[in-house]
Amino acid sequence: MKRWRMAAGLCLAVCTVVWAHAQGTSSNNAAVEAELVKMERQWLEAEAKGDIAALDRMYASDFIGTTPGGDIVFKEDVVPPAEMQGHGRLPKSSLKESVVRVYGTTAVVMGLVAVEDPARPGQLRFTKVYLNRDGHWICVAAHLQRVIPAPSE
Repeated sequence: MKRWRMAAGLCLAVCTVVWAHAQGTSSNNAAVEAELVKMERQWLEAEAKGDIAALDRMYASDFIGTTPGGDIVFKEDVVPPAEMQGHGRLPKSSLKESVVRVYGTTAVVMGLVAVEDPARPGQLRFTKVYLNRDGHWICVAAHLQRVIPAPSE
């Protein structure tokens, strides 16, 4: 009987520790998810304003991505040269949807961006991969795709 009580107590203790760890991980992930969504909004703002310093901080030196046209690009392609400071490449846009998954020091963000340009409105679907390097999240890969509206019937 004593062994049974000891085993039950040990099982209860292990379950409590596992549950507490899962709760801590879940709240940590929620904070990381919120931080990454905020970074996506900052990315759109920096693109619209032509804030080169902000864009430079967001992308890793070994960044690789694909454009809506299917071209492969690197950091030097997505961070404009200094003479472009203040000249946005994307019109004002807003984040409409986002889903974040965190895998330790790696995170994947998928979402939908609405381009708020009256002359060329549209939407972009994106997937971005972030790594936590030295305590900071930085984008290492991205894919952008134009959303083509379904034909009206």
